[in-house]
Amino acid sequence: MKSHRFKFFSSPDNTKQYSPAYSRVLQKDEGSTGTRNHVVHEWMYILWPLILHCVLSVCTMLYVVYYISDNYFNVSERTALKQNAGGFQLPFTPTQSDVITVLSSLIVTQKWALTAWMVPLCWRVAVLLMERHGLRRQDLKGLIKHRLLTPRTYFMNIPTFIIGTLLLAGLAANLASPVLTGSISWTQRNITVDSVPKPLTFKEAGTRISDSLLDEYFKDSKNHPVTAVQMAASLAGIAWRRDAEEGIYKRISRSLEPIPTDSVIESITLPYFKVESINWIVDSKDIPSTYPDAYTAFIDSFSDGPSVIHAFTTGTAVLSRNYSNPTTWRNDRMKPKKITEKRLLVLWFGFTARNLTTGLSSNAYVSIGGPAPTSGNYYAYAWVTFTAGAGRCEHYQCIISSPSVIQNSNPSPIIPEEHPLTFQAFHMVPAVTALLAMQNSTLPSLLDVDTYVEQLLIRSYSAAWSALMNSLAKSPANLSYRTPVPSLVADVNEPRVYSWLGIQLSITFLSIIFIILQSWLSVIPLIGDTSLTSFYLDTTSLPESKSVHPLINGALVVQEDGDRLKIRVD
Repeated sequence: MKSHRFKFFSSPDNTKQYSPAYSRVLQKDEGSTGTRNHVVHEWMYILWPLILHCVLSVCTMLYVVYYISDNYFNVSERTALKQNAGGFQLPFTPTQSDVITVLSSLIVTQKWALTAWMVPLCWRVAVLLMERHGLRRQDLKGLIKHRLLTPRTYFMNIPTFIIGTLLLAGLAANLASPVLTGSISWTQRNITVDSVPKPLTFKEAGTRISDSLLDEYFKDSKNHPVTAVQMAASLAGIAWRRDAEEGIYKRISRSLEPIPTDSVIESITLPYFKVESINWIVDSKDIPSTYPDAYTAFIDSFSDGPSVIHAFTTGTAVLSRNYSNPTTWRNDRMKPKKITEKRLLVLWFGFTARNLTTGLSSNAYVSIGGPAPTSGNYYAYAWVTFTAGAGRCEHYQCIISSPSVIQNSNPSPIIPEEHPLTFQAFHMVPAVTALLAMQNSTLPSLLDVDTYVEQLLIRSYSAAWSALMNSLAKSPANLSYRTPVPSLVADVNEPRVYSWLGIQLSITFLSIIFIILQSWLSVIPLIGDTSLTSFYLDTTSLPESKSVHPLINGALVVQEDGDRLKIRVD
């Protein structure tokens, strides 16, 4: 049995003879390279990990920046049945888990290619440096163990500086994955499917009013109008909460119930009421002489509507009757109208023992009165300029904000138009405001009196208009809409992605420089397969280390045993 002692590097002895069995092992290991007759094959064998690492790095960047970024992905199911008015199958879309799995696979494969290049590179660097400058024993140990040059070797000259930077870049590239994965943040957002196979039939789509229902509405004035007012108050409770919503116009219809929340409608008519200005009166002389006292003007406003209100509460605000040209709800037969006027508003904001608002100007005129001289109700006046009518919300700018409620998407503009129910809805407003003030669940705080009055009028008119449309309109049409799909959208921090890519491509750039340096500075060809490099080096001429291994007393000796290599301690 023949033994071989391995210590450190020295010049190879080409005359050394090996036993036939060991020679067969060497020939087998070297055969894969020896059979490659073409230089290109040799270089491809050496460089394929570097090329693969570069390609995977670029592909990973493209995948994150151009596919994941700002794209929508399903939350749980790749293909799901969307239940709505025309239930249908959603198109296939990857889930967030699928996307992250692909990204993780790319990173793992890219790291594997990096390791396949950097590990053999350590031996190639060691051979080059020992050929040119020599390495101390501890320098070689640090290079093989940690894949880094010691500071002394690193700053020896420009080539060693470049090689040391390459090794540092390899370490940084291997640890840079959090820079990439941390660049992706996820936000839950709904997207809309472009087409729905079965449009919804919306019976109140147009402006045609049923003649039979209209006649019944005017004839049975003790029931139908009162029911419409009560319905309006309940609809307001469905559509609004206490928060003020500037520029938002809402419509409530039970025909919209089959449509999921957050769906968008192609085109629909919405009630329009906009308060242009509110100017509080500070001098009683600014009140026209044709107007009676505050309490009378307050009560007369309800008399003009279709429903008599007998109970009021503080917080009720009404647009008073136009005493120069008084009208009632019976003066109109549903002709299309758009009302733009300036009217006197009366606000009952408190009484002797209680004042609900501090938002009024300190110099605002306050009238004290009521059904009895001792009641001491506080009333304030304001000139309100407004526009009432209806408007079209088009081009999928209308959204189902909650069940049965549709509104414009802020800040989509609504242009006011004439509508047959404008006059009737406007004359229902005082009665609806009284009910809403009494419920006090859908109105902003009275501390901001301007916002309170504005929202009270808008909500009262919109609810009254919606209630009348639900009761009287009979013009069905197909309603096209786009249904929402809960999705996760990726927000990618691109500078972080490009930083990660820069670290990875620095490996490619510095490796090319290393190959050029190796071809200039070394007469030894670049080592292809480095897996058994340490076993093929003859170190018999070097002195043994005083501490080869703390637990081994002696040197490791490799012996042949048939076609196998064995180690023993000598």
